[in-house]
Amino acid sequence: MSIYHISGSGAMRSLSPKKAPGNGELDQQEAGDVSSHRARTDSIEISSEGQALAAQNAEASERLQEVLGRIREGAYDSPEMAEQVARSILESGDL
Repeated sequence: MSIYHISGSGAMRSLSPKKAPGNGELDQQEAGDVSSHRARTDSIEISSEGQALAAQNAEASERLQEVLGRIREGAYDSPEMAEQVARSILESGDL
């Protein structure tokens, strides 16, 4: 295998320690940029509609926990309850 010299490439330059990638050091300009970003804060505002939706979601979650508790207790294990649930699903049009 032959390796040929590429003209115009010159010797590789080494990076100064301050500019070496990944060494965690910043020069004065970069340090100033970072400190100005740290001073900034973000804020959000949730609309009243969003707050209402969150409240509804919490209520639905509570209801879900109630139903799951009844399932664990075996409240839906009777044939009568299975028929009632099936009838409710059919009447709701979800099936």
